[in-house]
Amino acid sequence: MVQPHLVCPHCGVAISPNARFCASCGKHIPVERTCPHCGARISPTAKFCGTCGQTIEFSHQPPAAAQPARIPPQASGTPPRAPKSGRPRPHKGFLILGGCAGVIMLCLIGAVGFYFAFRSGVITQKQLLNLVGLGPGTITFMNLRDDAIHAVVKPIKPSEERELVGKAYDLDAYEIISLQIDGPGKYRVDIRSRKTGEAQGSCALNVRGGDVYRFVSLPNGILITRKNSPSKDPKDLIPETSAFCR
Repeated sequence: MVQPHLVCPHCGVAISPNARFCASCGKHIPVERTCPHCGARISPTAKFCGTCGQTIEFSHQPPAAAQPARIPPQASGTPPRAPKSGRPRPHKGFLILGGCAGVIMLCLIGAVGFYFAFRSGVITQKQLLNLVGLGPGTITFMNLRDDAIHAVVKPIKPSEERELVGKAYDLDAYEIISLQIDGPGKYRVDIRSRKTGEAQGSCALNVRGGDVYRFVSLPNGILITRKNSPSKDPKDLIPETSAFCR
């Protein structure tokens, strides 16, 4: 409750009941007040005069204290915060465990699929070895001559560049044979006429897993191709200039 103000006896401006000096005229305010009706002395806080019984009225009331204006959240420059949801946030540890469980599940599904593909023959051991470069290679001889040829395949020891004992194959006219090379390495291939012993062609091959080389014996020479990764350079068809034989 706001305490009523009194009137300065000198200038008539409203003053506080506990004021000792007037804020307007600066004069001293006596401790005792006088009734504005009968002039009798009254208490500074009296609401009625003890002599005449009249109500002590005050013509001046202090202005109400101004309340600071409240700025809405949108006008203060700070974006309003979203209300917190009642659901608790998941802990980071649970998220990590969930991700690890998903990866393990995918690995198990892949392993099961690979097992059934391997058992059904969709994926073979040869294909797996070829992927890592350890699978067998293949050398095919095609004799398109009218006479027989003699083909020799010898492995070369890399450390000494020494030709080891190889295998010989005789091909009659228009005969085709294919040889499987068990492991990657370097091999010497020599082709001669079986009747005259004249050399038809020679090549030192670097056989990798999955390589398929083909030697075609013609009446006037030898042609070489690589089926899995053929060359676009015509020079690679002739053993003397082929990059396959270097």
